[in-house]
Amino acid sequence: MDICGLRGGCSLRKYQMSIVGETLKEFEEKSKQNVFISLPQGTGKTIIALAVLSKLVNDNKVTKVLVLIPRRVLVNQWVDKAQEMFYGLGLIKNPTLSKESIEKIRGWLKHSGAVGIAMTMQSFKNIIKKEYFTEKDFDMVIVDEAADLVISRDFIEGFRMSK
Repeated sequence: MDICGLRGGCSLRKYQMSIVGETLKEFEEKSKQNVFISLPQGTGKTIIALAVLSKLVNDNKVTKVLVLIPRRVLVNQWVDKAQEMFYGLGLIKNPTLSKESIEKIRGWLKHSGAVGIAMTMQSFKNIIKKEYFTEKDFDMVIVDEAADLVISRDFIEGFRMSK
């Protein structure tokens, strides 16, 4: 039985299903660790990412995801879209930056069935500086907004090398 998936009445467009399939093939058959999806604005990149995440969670290949998004308002939109279209893809959004709250979040992630955290890149940079999370806390990182890709790539590479 699936842990997560599309809610009843929700569906992907044909081209979205094709991209989800191609993306999963890159991960599974070609053992890729990084996949870049570039589509025009409004074509459903977020929905595609959520569908890929859903499949990887159901296949037990991802248990904790970090979603990095450039602006706080987009974090809310991302999490709202996940809840609207998918069951079982609980995400914590914009956690606060204190040692105590991070410990609560760790507990919530462990016991609630949430699949991850969605936050701004700046918030995550602050959390990393304080060493509240490490690379080992996440199986997958999704970076939204291609315009910020170079900054994100450099930061994530630094994050991976730091621990």
